[in-house]
Amino acid sequence: MELVTVFNSYLTGLSLNKYFSPAELTGLVKNCLPPILNQKYQFGEPLLNMQNIFCSISHSYQVGLAVSADFPVGSDIEKIREHDQSLLNYISSSEEQDLFAGEEPNILVTKIWVIKESVSKAMGVGIFTTCKNINIKKLADGYIAELGNDVWFVKIFQIENYIGAYCFPIDRRKNQKINLQYLI
Repeated sequence: MELVTVFNSYLTGLSLNKYFSPAELTGLVKNCLPPILNQKYQFGEPLLNMQNIFCSISHSYQVGLAVSADFPVGSDIEKIREHDQSLLNYISSSEEQDLFAGEEPNILVTKIWVIKESVSKAMGVGIFTTCKNINIKKLADGYIAELGNDVWFVKIFQIENYIGAYCFPIDRRKNQKINLQYLI
């Protein structure tokens, strides 16, 4: 799995060899029929038209995040900013809020949002799924997010004033090597 965060220059003068390894670029070229990196589906997700390569891209203000793997993945990144308390109650249960006890309210909202948004992207359901239908549970090394019978392992991280999350199927949890990079 490859995890890349990009500050300030997200999609400006994009050079794919900065963000993908030679093997990944070869896979992109071989599997994109035709290579259409800028087209979008009807719901706004990037269209890569590849076989056996999954990619999730997110951005917030001047920061971008991308995750790619040979299994389903999802990602989200958001700037920590002020939120109305009603958003927290709309997207989460009180049990989920308790998982982050002691967090500053705006960080709390952002963490719960990025977890649920990354899972909705990985599943391909996006914003059309009610946030409260995705249930979060804490593990020692991350989180589990469940939607129906689908169970996802989720990691969250903070870089400066941004919180990001990435997820993948729980059965892929063991021995995952993550390469986290960011450019300022």
